[in-house]
Amino acid sequence: MNVTQEVDLSCNIHPMMSSLTETETKLFDLLRTARQPMVDLRADRALLASVSKKPSNLLYRLHKKGLAHPIQRGRFFVQLDGQPTPRPRFATLDPLADALLRRFESPYLVSWHSALWRHGITDQQSLRLHVAVPMRKRPAQVGRVMVDFITVPPEKLVGVDQTILRRTGVRVATVEKALVDSLSRPELAGGMSTVISAFQQACTEERLSSRRLVECAIAMDSPMLNRRLGYLMDEIGIPDSDSLLPFLGRKHGVALVPGMTPEGKANSKWRIYEDEVTVGAGLHQR
Repeated sequence: MNVTQEVDLSCNIHPMMSSLTETETKLFDLLRTARQPMVDLRADRALLASVSKKPSNLLYRLHKKGLAHPIQRGRFFVQLDGQPTPRPRFATLDPLADALLRRFESPYLVSWHSALWRHGITDQQSLRLHVAVPMRKRPAQVGRVMVDFITVPPEKLVGVDQTILRRTGVRVATVEKALVDSLSRPELAGGMSTVISAFQQACTEERLSSRRLVECAIAMDSPMLNRRLGYLMDEIGIPDSDSLLPFLGRKHGVALVPGMTPEGKANSKWRIYEDEVTVGAGLHQR
């Protein structure tokens, strides 16, 4: 998901569109006008009723033509360019996030690599959608896309920094929250080199608030995370890192990458080891 890339609904229409019935064409016209490739038999009942008395049959016929793909419990992704496909073809993950999360009654947050991409501070879109939830939930697979539900304590989802996507209403971590989450669990963000690159890009493009960055980290209640963030902020040149100094804990030095064995010499201010892993992660390759 990238804030600069929306689903392209103005592409050339496939010849298959000429073989659609009047009812099918009407549905396509409505969805294209609304820029809405996802249809929910329950949530979109009024829209569908204006097109057909039997919307489930209508979508089944489009599915047989390869133009609509069932996602989950009465939700369909419609190929609005009219090009038949054997499975859903997403230009961005926004429609999929909308389909899976629209009915969520409990708190959730799209974060880690998925949020970095949505904010345009990482270059490559992943085929995994990472969603923080307060309870265990099995992963879901739609076509080639895997949706991973990451269990976090419920209090970490209440009042957190989030952005509500226009049109879909999907809740996505802000730039600052996404960066902090990714630093806490870099394996969910493409690795530490991707995380560092995202920090650098957000800083260069003036996309983040250093105050909110610090607040997001402190709310995570992790001294090790605060050390890693303070160290990165100093190295990259993000101000306000000293606000983290009272929240560093008392333990000895740690590696920049969580889970790695610390080697080399520890930074005296942040007690982060400046070793080959740090250099290899790309921090000093600016």
